[in-house]
Amino acid sequence: MKWKKLTATLLACGMFLSNGLLHIPPKKPLQLTLKKEKKVFKSTTGTTNPTQKARAALKLAKTHDERKVILHGWLKNYMKEKGYTPQEYQMVKYIWSKESAFKWKAENFDAGSGNTPKGIPQVRWSKWGKWNRDPFKQMHLGLKYIDSRYDSVEHAYNTKRKTGEY
Repeated sequence: MKWKKLTATLLACGMFLSNGLLHIPPKKPLQLTLKKEKKVFKSTTGTTNPTQKARAALKLAKTHDERKVILHGWLKNYMKEKGYTPQEYQMVKYIWSKESAFKWKAENFDAGSGNTPKGIPQVRWSKWGKWNRDPFKQMHLGLKYIDSRYDSVEHAYNTKRKTGEY
């Protein structure tokens, strides 16, 4: 992966990586520079919302690896904020890496069920309402799914390791 490009992408959105964490400064306005048709457009938003900043970084990312780093960073921060441990983050990361490789448009055709698991967590979305292509919403709902079905991330992780499914 070209780390210089990823670092430039994150810095353009006021974020940076340190010790595996995605740092999102709370009060800095977001500045985006987008190139379209050889013109450069700059827009500034006064948002301090970490999810909106991560969305902006995701739009600037060019490769799946860059997107994956941004999604992993957001997930790690989100789980820490919600009271999950670093070990639980590693377990969720393992599960979803095996399920979808953190591709939010991933679909896994299931001929028997008639309902295709989709997104990063590969949840059958009929249980969770309307299918949503927003990766941050998918991860949020994926954690909700794990908590409601397994009562703990560790139980979901152990099930995935034993059976290959969760």
